[in-house]
Amino acid sequence: AAREAVEETYKAGLVKRMFMPVTNAVIFDKIAACHPLDSDEYRQIEERVVGDFVAGLDDLERLLDDSRD
Repeated sequence: AAREAVEETYKAGLVKRMFMPVTNAVIFDKIAACHPLDSDEYRQIEERVVGDFVAGLDDLERLLDDSRD
């Protein structure tokens, strides 16, 4: 899963001709593909992805608030 995430990101970077970091989203996507949808592991991955997404929204909201000041 990790190798696939790195290779996918590397290839995308080549196409765009720029550096692209391997994100948690890509890694979680590859790991989640290895687990059945109804498994505990998949639910844990899903919860982590949602948690990261919410944290990103909080960061974005803070940036927007700071730019308005």
